[in-house]
Amino acid sequence: MTMSKLQVWGGVLTAFVGALLVLFGVLPVIMLPTSEPLIEWVLDADWSLLNGLALIMTVLTPLALVSLYFRQVEESGRLGFVGFVMAFIGAVLFSSVQFDEALLWRILAREAPALLDLTGPMFTSPGFSMIYLLMGVLYILGFVLFGIATIRGGVFPRAAAVLLIIGVPLFAGGFFLPQLLRTVGAVLAGVGLVWMGLSMRGRGGSVFNEAPRTA
Repeated sequence: MTMSKLQVWGGVLTAFVGALLVLFGVLPVIMLPTSEPLIEWVLDADWSLLNGLALIMTVLTPLALVSLYFRQVEESGRLGFVGFVMAFIGAVLFSSVQFDEALLWRILAREAPALLDLTGPMFTSPGFSMIYLLMGVLYILGFVLFGIATIRGGVFPRAAAVLLIIGVPLFAGGFFLPQLLRTVGAVLAGVGLVWMGLSMRGRGGSVFNEAPRTA
């Protein structure tokens, strides 16, 4: 497969991740009892479907980041590299947490509901809290730095990068922000990713546009 085709497929992947993020932001408001305690969310019949979509999204997000970074590897500079590394690690941690939420929390809700109490032993555990904090800081700060580097690089539409910078902190705020703000953040960030992904179609980049070497 040629580099130009990898670029196109990377753009498709990025747009797909963005679309899943929009769905993950909007559908819980429609399908889950957002005014109920967390355990009621988990026991809801739609929990597995929604978090299954989120699991696919989080597993694919690091790949989308790789595609976006290598499209502007020279133009984004050191700031882009730092933002990429932080966002990549944060996204990997996010996928591991989402694995638990999609596949294990429903079992916990039935067999050990006290663990899903926000004041219970799991959420108040120092180790659990540290992983969540590390994930959030790396994910948010990484995407913000990556978005700033993207604006400075000028490869992708600046408005799309601005949507990413605004949307990711709102979406990744988790339990610390109202559900409505998290939904708005997911939609903004998702639209930004879709926009950036679609802009990669048919465009050459610093890595993807290298001329083939002759023997």
